[in-house]
Amino acid sequence: MRNGLARLSVRRWSLRARLLAAVVGLVAIALVTTGLIGTTLLRSNLVHQIDRQLPNTVKAIQLVPRKPVVPPPGATTREQLPTPFFFADLNPNGRVLRQRGGPQIPGAPQPDLAGLTMAKVRSEAGRVFTVPAEHGGSGFRVRAVERPDGTISAVAISLQSVDSTVHRLELITWLVALIVLAVLLVL
Repeated sequence: MRNGLARLSVRRWSLRARLLAAVVGLVAIALVTTGLIGTTLLRSNLVHQIDRQLPNTVKAIQLVPRKPVVPPPGATTREQLPTPFFFADLNPNGRVLRQRGGPQIPGAPQPDLAGLTMAKVRSEAGRVFTVPAEHGGSGFRVRAVERPDGTISAVAISLQSVDSTVHRLELITWLVALIVLAVLLVL
């Protein structure tokens, strides 16, 4: 047993083998570190871009009348066009009074606004925060404000595109790392 371990000792490796092991180890550490930092920075940047869109959208939704315009009899119109934004009016206890917007695709994820009470809105003080999707998956970034009539207006947008982009970068990063390490080992 001791003889077998003695043969595996790094001291018995050739200089070339030790240098190759050191280079492969350092490159692996560098690839993992840059991959983790890169995906973290990308996700942070993409979420920040989404967050910058929400304040203007909340201001616009506060100007929209709460009662929908009634179309003439026999007209077949939609209340709104498809949009990545979900708009909701909630009572102070967090019950959704009206929700509109979103991509208008059947089965598309929707934000879970169940815990969005007046206390939560006041504690966030106009800041953007994350809520989960109703049936799992990517979350939503939300900005909610108190309306003069005591209700809540909220705007949400899915983080699905952010998660998809970051996941794609992670796959590319790991694939490149494996190829680089394989090439180093073959040399």
